[in-house]
Amino acid sequence: AMGNKIGHSLKGVQTQLRVAGVAFTALGATGLKMVSDARQVNAQLGQTAITIGSTTAEMRKMVLATTDVSFGVKSVTATFELLARAGVRNKTEMVASAKAFDALADATGSSAEEVANTLIPAFKTFGLALPQTSEELDKFTWLAKNTTIDLSEFGSVMQYVAMYGKDLGVTLDDMIGIMAVLESRGISGSAATRLFRTAVTQAKDGAITLNEALGITQEEIDGFNQKITEAQGLTDRYSKAAEEQFSIMDKLKQKWDEAS
Repeated sequence: AMGNKIGHSLKGVQTQLRVAGVAFTALGATGLKMVSDARQVNAQLGQTAITIGSTTAEMRKMVLATTDVSFGVKSVTATFELLARAGVRNKTEMVASAKAFDALADATGSSAEEVANTLIPAFKTFGLALPQTSEELDKFTWLAKNTTIDLSEFGSVMQYVAMYGKDLGVTLDDMIGIMAVLESRGISGSAATRLFRTAVTQAKDGAITLNEALGITQEEIDGFNQKITEAQGLTDRYSKAAEEQFSIMDKLKQKWDEAS
């Protein structure tokens, strides 16, 4: 009987040790992942710091001042890198631009680095400063929410416009209006890209305008531009609607990422 009791006790201890072992293994794996993630982020921040003439420590402070539940640490880091490569050197402007792109990403169901990668070339093509506020991106939110056009489609079209942008006599707002006009006629996606490729080639020497090559009028473009002008604050409204869906678990995960 005594042997049975001892055997039973030993089995209980073994079970507890196994449970503890699994827990320590899980904790160890989590810790290793945390260290690995931190190394990757810090390595990227260190390289971005070299580009803008800063330090890794200063970049970490910028990330922690920028990140929130809708804008994860890795996404902030990737967006900072894109902005640095685009020529941004002022830290305040970098943070402001990153937050603006994140607001658009929240509003359109994307990520800050994705929309930044898509739209930075458009701003540069027209010689415009990168956005510092979400309001400067309202036009893109309007396009994404009031047409079937995806921002990536706009980026594809801009690749052709970028070749001869200064010679085509159009503005960034005109480009958005043109896309909206074409979409209202059922022309979007790859069809719009093909049409732009042909139209840009026809208009590059100035013999005809881009509008003429596309078969649309300035009045049609202006009609959509007026709707876009009336959409002030649209990005923030959509962004806040998305942010309201984050749960306490999302917020806890974000804090864990910050700690990592």
